[in-house]
Amino acid sequence: MYLPLVPRIVQLAIWLPLRLFFRFFGRLEVRGKNNITKLPSSSFLIVSNHVSYLDMFLVSHVFPFGTTFFPIYYPTWPDYYFSWKRLFMWALGAYPIFKKGELSRTLEHSIKILRRGGRILIFPEGYIHRIGRHKKPRRGASFLAAKCGAPILPCLIENFQPAKYFLGFSWKDFFLRRYRLRVTFG
Repeated sequence: MYLPLVPRIVQLAIWLPLRLFFRFFGRLEVRGKNNITKLPSSSFLIVSNHVSYLDMFLVSHVFPFGTTFFPIYYPTWPDYYFSWKRLFMWALGAYPIFKKGELSRTLEHSIKILRRGGRILIFPEGYIHRIGRHKKPRRGASFLAAKCGAPILPCLIENFQPAKYFLGFSWKDFFLRRYRLRVTFG
């Protein structure tokens, strides 16, 4: 199994600062941790709602440090990937998704990652949704699970405010610890 080492190193390097950041300032509560321990050490999909630009960081730091769960890859739109932040996105495990007609061609890179034993965090709505404006989920996650035989770990992120703030929270309220972020698995 060959997967690039850079995303694993970067994700493990930022794990502790993010854990402290979200635990202290976000007063993070994690539910369903027992569902994480039931996961195979090989490939799986984490399917989550998308409420903030920080979702990838929030979800990935909940996994135990140094386990085989790292790196966690995630697909992104080419507009976000091919910009000034490309190197940063690549180092974090992001990769672009190009619409190529058939779903198997569009998700060919995701299929390669899963077949090599990788883990993918995917947001089926495709974008950060505003409160009360949920878009119909796309079928990519279920397609990948069926095609690669990868189990799905459902994830729900709560208590960000995407309609009100760009990152999903007010910095002032965040540093004053007025939020109680919640991540639920299963």
